[in-house]
Amino acid sequence: MGYITGGGWTLVRIRLYRSYLLRLYRDLEPGKETWRVVLEDPVSAERYRFLDLGALMRFLEEEMRASSGGSEGTLSEE
Repeated sequence: MGYITGGGWTLVRIRLYRSYLLRLYRDLEPGKETWRVVLEDPVSAERYRFLDLGALMRFLEEEMRASSGGSEGTLSEE
C-alpha cells in the first residue's frame, strides 16, 4: 500500500482484493475429454464450479463489478 502526505492530509491508496485457489481438472468421459474449473475461497472454503472457461470469466467479471460498486474498473497485472 502506498501513501502520500502533505499539507496535513494523508492520501492513502487502498487495495481491495479477493483471493481464490484455482483447480483445473480433466473430466474423462468415454470419447470426450473436458476441462473443469473449481475456485475455492480460502477464507470461507466456499467452492465455485464451472463447466468451461467462459463461465469462469463471467463469474470473475461479476465479482469485480460487485466489489467496485457496479463500476467497470480496469484490470491490472500487479
